[in-house]
Amino acid sequence: MNGRKTMITLIVLFTAVSAGMACVAGIRSGMDSRTFAFVTPRGETLELQSEGIYRYNPRWFVAEGIGWDIATLVVGIPVLLVSLVVFIRGSLRGGVVLGGMLAYFAYQYLMYVTGWTYNNFFLLYVALYSLPIVALILVVQEIGIDTLARRVSEKSPRKGLAGFMFFSAGLLLLMWLGKIVPALIRGETPEMLRGVNTLIAQALDLGIIVPFTLAAGILLLRRNAWGYLLASVGIVKLVMMALAIIAMVVVRSMAQGAMSWPEIIIFAVIALVGTSFLVALLRSLEPQNSKRAV
Repeated sequence: MNGRKTMITLIVLFTAVSAGMACVAGIRSGMDSRTFAFVTPRGETLELQSEGIYRYNPRWFVAEGIGWDIATLVVGIPVLLVSLVVFIRGSLRGGVVLGGMLAYFAYQYLMYVTGWTYNNFFLLYVALYSLPIVALILVVQEIGIDTLARRVSEKSPRKGLAGFMFFSAGLLLLMWLGKIVPALIRGETPEMLRGVNTLIAQALDLGIIVPFTLAAGILLLRRNAWGYLLASVGIVKLVMMALAIIAMVVVRSMAQGAMSWPEIIIFAVIALVGTSFLVALLRSLEPQNSKRAV
């Protein structure tokens, strides 16, 4: 195993162990039902978590965090570790999935370090979003952009995958701008703020995910080598994000006493469609000795 793979392995193992600790602490914190009332500067009366690592956060926000933690603990960490093992053995498919999972962890903990009220895991959150970015860069270097492009066969779902990238970007734009812009026009704060300081998830989606997926779709249609890389990473990230949002909505709905079926159904469909595209993409990767150029 070369030095680059050794560094990737160390970062992934650190990420898996540390994220596992953070998820367990978060779930335990959210299971504590003790809260206290707090009136925000905007005049909103909220029930804030009073114990655990998520204390001083709105109870509804904590419920969403538990859902995200469950998805990461049950699905994210195992997939991260399995993809690492397969990648270390020389599999390009393993590298594709590993890159997407590292992007997922970087996104999650960037959201955590900027979204949660300061807690004792602050520095751990910083490491959990920054180190996966380093590992992702190393994985891309190990795979090689041109190598990935050459290994993608003509049977790859290039146009369909590009369409899915555009659809995901459009959905996020409609979801968030449809709520933010009308509130701005009326001179009001968006209803989804609900006591938190700002719209963290919306800022990351609009500022990172939307440009990323649009660029991936455009480059795919142009058969650019970077398009295959961005789409490969993006499809894994989007599938994991959809699963995490489903878990988040389910836990939040259970806490509120009313299941939000439209959200669950929408993101379940996205997860299923995204998974089908991911499987098709992985199957389209030709053996290493193939000389086909796409």
